[in-house]
Amino acid sequence: MKRPQVIVPLFEYEMQACENLSKAKHDFERTTWVLQKPAQLKILLAFGSKLFPHASRLQNAYQNQVMARISPEPLVSLLGLVLDVLPEPAELQNVLDLEVWTFLRPDLSHQILSVGLQVWPGSAELENKMGEYYTVRRQMDLALYHFRLALDNDDQLAVVRNNLGVVLAGQQQYKEAIKHLETAAELDPGSPLVFINLGNAYLVSGQMEQAASAYQRATDLDPALSNAWALHGLSSLNLENIQLAKASFLNAIENDPINSLSQQGLGVIALSQELPENALPYLQAARILEPADAVTRLYLGQVFEKLNRPRDAIVEYEQTLLMSDDPTLAGLAKAHLENLQGLVSAGISDYRGGAPNENP
Repeated sequence: MKRPQVIVPLFEYEMQACENLSKAKHDFERTTWVLQKPAQLKILLAFGSKLFPHASRLQNAYQNQVMARISPEPLVSLLGLVLDVLPEPAELQNVLDLEVWTFLRPDLSHQILSVGLQVWPGSAELENKMGEYYTVRRQMDLALYHFRLALDNDDQLAVVRNNLGVVLAGQQQYKEAIKHLETAAELDPGSPLVFINLGNAYLVSGQMEQAASAYQRATDLDPALSNAWALHGLSSLNLENIQLAKASFLNAIENDPINSLSQQGLGVIALSQELPENALPYLQAARILEPADAVTRLYLGQVFEKLNRPRDAIVEYEQTLLMSDDPTLAGLAKAHLENLQGLVSAGISDYRGGAPNENP
C-alpha cells in the first residue's frame, strides 16, 4: 500500500499591483536574512512578476538581473510589495502553493513562512503550511507541532485536520488520527483525497469495513481515481469479497494501467483460485512496476512453485528475504525457500508447491 499523502490545496486567484511600497518597505527593513542573496532575489522576482503582471517595476527588475548584484534594495521592495497586496495570510499561502514550492526551494519557503508568522502570529493557514514544510522534510515532530498550532488557531479547517491525521497515522497513533480525519471528512465531504486518507488510517489499523466504505466514498466522488479503486480492492480482498475486489482492481487498471497494487491484487486473486498461469502476468507486471515490493516477490515465488519452476521460485523467495523486515513475511519466505532448496539439491524436478502457502 502506498504511503498516505498530505493534501496540499491549490488556489486560483487574480491580484492587482500595489502602487505604494513605502509602508511595506519600512516593515521589512529588519529582514536582513535576504538582503545579500542574489539567487533568492532572482527567484522572488520571477514569481513576483508572474503574480503581478501589471507591476512594471517587477517586470523591469526580472528582465535586468544585474540589479541583484548592485543593491539589495529591490528585494526589500519586492517583499514589501508581496505582503502589502496580500491583506490575509491565506493569500501568502497561495503564493507559496503556486510558486515557491514549484521552484524546489523549501529553504526560501521556510523563510517567507517565518516572516508571515511574525506578521500574522495567529494564522492557522500559515501554521498548517509550516507543518507541510516539515512533513516534506520528514521532520514529523515539528510537523505535528505546527499542525497542532494551526488546529488551536482554527479547528474548522479541513486541510489542517487532514494533515494532522495523516502524520499521526504515519506514527501509528491511529485512534487520534482517525478522529481528525473523520472530522476532516465532515468539514469537506466533497474531497475524495480526504476519504482516501481516512480509508488509509482505517486500513492500517485493521478496520477493513470502514476502510472499504471510505474508499468507496472516494470513488463515488471521483471515479477516475485509480488509487482509490485499488485500495478499495485491497480492503475488499481482506474482507474476502473476491468479486468486489476483482471489480475494483479492474476499475483501477482501466483508469491507470500501471497501478501496481491492482496488478498485484489480480494476481493474488488468480493464485487463490488455483490459476497460477493467470496470476503470473499480473504479478510479473507488479514486479516490473514495483521491483522492491517484497509481497509481490513472495506471491511470485508461490506462482512459480505451482508452475513447477522451483529455481525461479527460489530467486523470488531470496529477494523477499532481502527486501522485507516484516517477520511474518520473512518467515513464510524462509519456509518456502528451505523446502525448495532441499528438493532442488535432491534432484526432484516434478514439484508443484509443498511448502506452507499462507498469505502475508
